Amino acid sequence: RGNAFVPDHQLSAFDTILADLPTAHPFGLRVEALHVHQTVATMAYRGAEDDTGAALAAFARGAPGATVLKTGPGTWLTLCEGSHPGLDNAAATFDQGDGYALLKLHGPAAMRVLQKGIFVDLETALASDGDCVCSVIAHINLIAWRASSGTLGVAVPRSFAGSFWHWFSAAAAAEGIAVGR
Repeated sequence: RGNAFVPDHQLSAFDTILADLPTAHPFGLRVEALHVHQTVATMAYRGAEDDTGAALAAFARGAPGATVLKTGPGTWLTLCEGSHPGLDNAAATFDQGDGYALLKLHGPAAMRVLQKGIFVDLETALASDGDCVCSVIAHINLIAWRASSGTLGVAVPRSFAGSFWHWFSAAAAAEGIAVGR
């Protein structure tokens, strides 16, 4: 474990929150803390958005387990296990490893629970693997993405993990959805 004031890349702010959850019911919603080695924000230099996007897409194709999320015009968030690609001529990169707490939500109820707080049609916005939405739930910035069929990813600022979990667990309970790990 790391120093109490310096987050450890191997721990998620959700680890202690999820530790006491029961095993997920087969028809419930299963959640797990997502651990990645690197979380990197990328901002393309003016006029280099296409080159940056192409370089990140090539990186994602060649790096098993890498996820590249287009979070806005000329901006991406990359989650990866190895080193991040060098983009010196096209973009600025910023290590966000200690900045985000990450969750994976498994099951069809995941979309229903998130939809309670996001005013974007998630069925449309997250139609394909890798699609992402940047929004706010209960005044908490959030990035949600489709990780795979039946699985959504969520990134929130690390310091808001507890607040997001409070909202998420209350939203699931309001729908009668059992949450487990």
